[in-house]
Amino acid sequence: MEIEKELAEELHKYFCNQNHTDGCGWGYEGANEDKWERCAHKRYLDKAKKLLELSPEITKETIKNIGLVLRGY
Repeated sequence: MEIEKELAEELHKYFCNQNHTDGCGWGYEGANEDKWERCAHKRYLDKAKKLLELSPEITKETIKNIGLVLRGY
């Protein structure tokens, strides 16, 4: 998996604050590659790409650690 997509998944995992029953479409957008063109996946993919532009050395472990700190875990 490309680093952008891995980061997008981590960003969603730690930073999505929408209701996952009816507010966030992440789980409803399918499991195949075209999901990355759909609303929720594209939103987080765009965020991941911007982070990589700002800091090319960022890793999904860094995103995970930031998410854990911000969520208080």
